[in-house]
Amino acid sequence: MLQHLAIRHKLLLLLLPPVFAALALTGYLFADRYQMLQEYEVAHELTVISGEASQLVHALQVERGLTNGFLSGSGAPSAALLEARGASDQALTRFVGAAEALNDTELTSQLTPLVASLQGIAPARVAINARSVAPPQVFAAYSQHIDQLISLVSGVVEGSRDNELVHSGMALLSLLNEKESAGRERGYVNGLLSGGSMTLAEQAKVVALGASQQSYAHSLKLLANPVQRTRLEAVENSAASREVSALRQRILAVPPGEILGVEPGVWFAAATAKIGLLKAEQDQILSGLDAHILRQLAQSQRMLWINGVASIVLTVLLSLLAWRVYRSIHKPLTQLEQLMSLMSRDLDLSQRANLQGSDGIARMAQAFDSLVASFELTLQTVKGSTHTLLDAAQGLSDVSGRAAHAADLQSASSAQIAAAIEQMSVGITSVSENTEFNLQAVREMTASVEDGRNRMAQTAQAIRGTASSLEEGGRMVDELSARSQQITGIITAIRDIADQTNLLALNAAIEAARAGEAGRGFAVVADEVRKLAERTGLETVNIADLVSAIGRGTEAASLQLKSAQQTMCEGLTLIDVSVEDLAGIREKAAASADKSAETALAIREQSSASTDVAVNISRIAELAEENLTQVAESAQLAARLSQAADELATQVDRFKVAR
Repeated sequence: MLQHLAIRHKLLLLLLPPVFAALALTGYLFADRYQMLQEYEVAHELTVISGEASQLVHALQVERGLTNGFLSGSGAPSAALLEARGASDQALTRFVGAAEALNDTELTSQLTPLVASLQGIAPARVAINARSVAPPQVFAAYSQHIDQLISLVSGVVEGSRDNELVHSGMALLSLLNEKESAGRERGYVNGLLSGGSMTLAEQAKVVALGASQQSYAHSLKLLANPVQRTRLEAVENSAASREVSALRQRILAVPPGEILGVEPGVWFAAATAKIGLLKAEQDQILSGLDAHILRQLAQSQRMLWINGVASIVLTVLLSLLAWRVYRSIHKPLTQLEQLMSLMSRDLDLSQRANLQGSDGIARMAQAFDSLVASFELTLQTVKGSTHTLLDAAQGLSDVSGRAAHAADLQSASSAQIAAAIEQMSVGITSVSENTEFNLQAVREMTASVEDGRNRMAQTAQAIRGTASSLEEGGRMVDELSARSQQITGIITAIRDIADQTNLLALNAAIEAARAGEAGRGFAVVADEVRKLAERTGLETVNIADLVSAIGRGTEAASLQLKSAQQTMCEGLTLIDVSVEDLAGIREKAAASADKSAETALAIREQSSASTDVAVNISRIAELAEENLTQVAESAQLAARLSQAADELATQVDRFKVAR
C-alpha cells in the first residue's frame, strides 16, 4: 500500500506519529494532573465534611453516655443531658449544611440516607424521656450513627495516591475508633454506675472495651508521624488517662452483684477529660490533614498550569521542527522529480540538478548529475556507431539479394531431377506392394488352415471328453437302478414287519377284551399300534410305486446315454479324416508362400536401390531449398538490421546532448 503513496504523504506518515505521540503523552500528563487536582478537591471536601462529622461524633458520644446513665437511673433528664442534646443538634445542623454545600453530586447522594438517619435522633428522644425503650437498644442506635459517621472519614484515603494523606487519614481513622471505644466505655460504665452494680458479663464487656482502646492506640502509634506520636504519648501519660485507668481498675475489682461505690459523675467527668484530650489530637490531625490537602491542591493547580503551557509550547516546537524537516526533504525531492520529468519529456540530457549540500538527498542529486553526464557521453558514442551500422546493414542487404537469386536457380534444377527419380521409385514400390500383398494372403491362408486344424483337434478332444462323461453317467444310472432294486427289497421287508405288527396288535386287542375292564387301557394301546401298522403298510406301498417309477426312468436314461455315446464315436471318426485333409492343404500353402517370399525379396532389393537414389537426389534438393531459405532469411535479417539501425539512429538523434 505504501508504494502507491506520494512522497509528501510518506513524509507525513514519518513525522506526524512522533508529534501525535508527544501530544498524546502531554495530554495524558495533563489529564493525570487534572484528575489529581479533582482528587484533592474531593479530598478537601471530604476533609471538611469529616471535620463536621468528627464534631458530630463527639457530641453524640457525650449524649449517648448521658442518655445511658439517664435510662439506667431515675428522675428527670439532667441539665448536662439537655446541654449535650443541644450540642448534638448544633453539630448536626453544621454537618447537614456542609453536606448540602458539597460540589460532588455522587458524594452528596451517598450522604443523603445518612443525613435522613441522623435526623431521626430528635424524634427518638421523646421515647427516651419516657423511658419506653431499653438502654441497650438506645446505646446500639447511637453507636450505629457514630459508626456510620466514622466510616465516612475513611473515604478521605480511599483511592488516594498521596502517601502522607493516606497515613494521616489512617491515623485519624484509628484515633476516631479509639475515641469511639472510650466513648462507649464512658457511656456503658456510666449506665452501670447509675444502676449501682454489674454482672459478670457486663464486667467482661468493660474489660473488652478497655482492650479495644489499647488495640486502636497501638495501631495509631504505628501510623502516626513522630510529632503525632509525641502528642499521643503525652495524652497516654496525662492525669486524665491515669484517673480513668484507676477508676476502671477500682470498678473491675468489685465482685459481680455488689455495689460499685463510684459516683457516675466522677467517672463521666474523668472519661470526658480523657476523651477531650483525644478530641484535641483529632482536631490537630484534621487541621494538619486539611492543610496538607490545601497545599497539594495549590501545587496541583500550579502543575496543571505548567503542564498545559508546556504542552502548548512542546506542540508548537514539534510542529515547527516537523515542518522544517518536511520542507528540507520534500523540496529537493520535488525539484529532482520535476527535473526527471522534464528530461523524460524533452529528452534533454544537458539539464542538471545542481543541488548543494552534503545530506543524503544532495548526494543523491549529485550522483544523478554524474550519471546523466556519463549517459550523455555514452549516447554520443552510440550515435556515431549507429550511423556506421546503418551503412553496413544496407550493404549486407544488397549481397543477400544476389545470393538468394543464385540459390533459387539451383533449387529448381534439383527439384526436376528428384521428380523423375520419384516416379520410377513409385512404380517399383507398387509392384513390391502387390507381391507383398500376395505373400501376406498366402501366409494368412496357411495360418487359417492351421487354426482350423487345431480347432478340429480341440473339438475332437472335447467330444471324447463328453463321450467319457456320458459313459460315466451311464454307469452311475446303472448303479442308481441297482440301488432302487435294493430299496424295493427293504420296502418289502418293512411291509412284512407292518403286517406282523398288525397281527400282533389284533391278538393283543383280543387278549385285552378277554381281560375285561382290567385290560381296557392295553386295548387302547393295541388299537393305536394297529393303526400305526396299517399306516406304515400304506406308506410302504406308495414308496414301492415311487421306486418302481424311478427304476423305469433310470433304465430309459441309460439307453439314451448309450445311444449318444455311439453317435459321438461316429463324429470323432469324421473329424479325424477332416484333420488329415487340412494338414495336406497347409503343406501346399506353405510351399506357395516360400515362392512368393523369394519374389518379394528380389523386388524389395530393387526398390531399395531406387529409393536410395531418390533419397540422395531429394537431399540435394532439400539442401538447395535450405540454402535458398537461409539466403532469404539472411536477406530478411539484413533488411531488419537496416530498419533497426535506421530506427536506432532516429531514436538516438532525439536526445539533446551538449555539442
